[in-house]
Formats: sequence, C-alpha cells, structure tokens
Amino acid sequence: MNVAAIVNKDAATVEDAKPWVRAMKEKGRWSDGAARKRLVALEALTSVLGSEESRAAKDVLASADVLKRRWAIGKNADGDTASDYGSSVKSTLKLYLDYLDDPAKAWASFEAKPKRTRKPTESAGVEKGSTTAEEQQTAVQHTTAGRGELRTFPLDNGRVVEFRIPPELSVRELAKFSCHVATLCKDFDPTRPMTGTVVAMARGNERDE
Repeated sequence: MNVAAIVNKDAATVEDAKPWVRAMKEKGRWSDGAARKRLVALEALTSVLGSEESRAAKDVLASADVLKRRWAIGKNADGDTASDYGSSVKSTLKLYLDYLDDPAKAWASFEAKPKRTRKPTESAGVEKGSTTAEEQQTAVQHTTAGRGELRTFPLDNGRVVEFRIPPELSVRELAKFSCHVATLCKDFDPTRPMTGTVVAMARGNERDE
C-alpha cells in the first residue's frame, strides 16, 4: 500500500490516516494492540470536531492538545486517558505526514525504535484451559522482594494477566490504572456506558480524597 502515491500531504485527512495505520499493522510495524489504540485515540479526539472545523491531518496534529482537553471535558474522562490519547494522536499523525512526505524517512523512524525484549516471567501456576469458575475469581499471589507483589489473574480460554502491586497502593491509584487498562481492551469504546462507569469510579475516588 503506497499511501504517498494516493494521498497528497496537504490534503490528507484523519480519515486517510486510519487505513494507513491498519496497513502499518499488517506490515508488522505496529502490533494489533498498538494499532488499535492509535485508531481509538484518533476516533476519540476527532469526535469533538464540529462540521465547520478542519479534519485535515496537519490541522488535527496542530490542535491535538486542545482537542484532548475538549474530549476530556465533554466525556467527563480521566485526565491521564486524555493525555494518552493526545500523545498517541500526535505521534500517529506526525509519522503519517512524514510518510507522505518521505516514506524512507518514516521507515527509518520505525527502525530506530528497537522492540523491547520481554523477560521470562515467573510461572503463573495455572495450566492453559484448566481454570475453574472459582479459580477465575481468585488472583494468585507471588512475593518478589523489593519489587512489590507479582500477581496473576486467570481469564477465559486459559489466558492469564500478570501484574505487580507496589507497596501502599491506594484505591485512587487503582482506579486511575483501571482507566488506563480499559483503553487497551479490544472492544474499548469511550462512548459505551461501561467505560463511563470505570471513569466515574476513578473521578469519584479523586473527589473523596
């Protein structure tokens, strides 16, 4: 997919950038989760644009900080999530416009970011496909001195979430982290009631403190 041959840089819109993001995922430049997060961020921030406002990629890039604040206010959203969206939109559109201007330069940007190598993790102690309904409601605890508690939580189909609990974690911090994790889910939609509930819980804990 030669996007540069299809779209002129000055005329490119956010809608033009979306298939480019999907193409980069197919080419192995982004993981499925990373591409999905970028698309969700683009959709969220441009959702506040009025019919009279420009959807040109260069204009949305220039106004990303303003758009993220408007989105956060309009959706009563968590500030950290809005910041993540703003950073994602700026990163995506800058790279997209670089690609339209000079594909080789954009590829160099991809190659200049080495992928992190995942370290072997401790065994979760749960065999694939062997979790029971009771086990799915219980987090398995592993103690790791100096780094907090390593825990695992079994999901459906034998999948397991691994996470560490830092000392003195507060409910407010947990609520904010929950908002962040929600944006990584494959069916994340900032307009769905369930997402609003998670965000409301986080903001409620901020007010309580």
